[in-house]
Amino acid sequence: PTKICPGFYVYAHAVRAMRNGVAQVLDTLQRENLLDDTVVVVFSDHGEEFMDHLGDHRMAESDDPVVAVFEAIGHGSSLYQEMINVPLLVWHPDYEGAEIDAPVSLLDIAPSVVRWMGLELDSARWQGEYLGDAARGNQAPGRTIIGSALSDGEQQLSALHNSKKAIWYL
Repeated sequence: PTKICPGFYVYAHAVRAMRNGVAQVLDTLQRENLLDDTVVVVFSDHGEEFMDHLGDHRMAESDDPVVAVFEAIGHGSSLYQEMINVPLLVWHPDYEGAEIDAPVSLLDIAPSVVRWMGLELDSARWQGEYLGDAARGNQAPGRTIIGSALSDGEQQLSALHNSKKAIWYL
């Protein structure tokens, strides 16, 4: 409790501040009549876990109390679902509201933005997929999403395919 409560409140405050910031940007774009030709993409680099996997002794541990709080809540030290299932919000004037249940990747953002900007997309240069298809419900099922490159702890690699996931400790 002494670690989780302060860490949770800091996290909850950051989420609220981010939500208010995004709302302010969207309000400004709407007030200036810019939302009809603007795409807004909001995403995170990783999620958080709040001692969900505290018994996992593979996670890094520190003697520094500040670092220990972040390690206890799982900040950047695992590939559990809480860490890699991150928010991705897209406002696009040509799409109606939709929730995409199929997994998408952060690699999908750049090729999607390039295409939305009307630029030529050299598909050989991009590893991601076009998110416009997923927003219209046209994403092929069975896509495998790969996760890796942690900042601390033991190096890990994960693969998510439909509802099955594997984590390898390297």
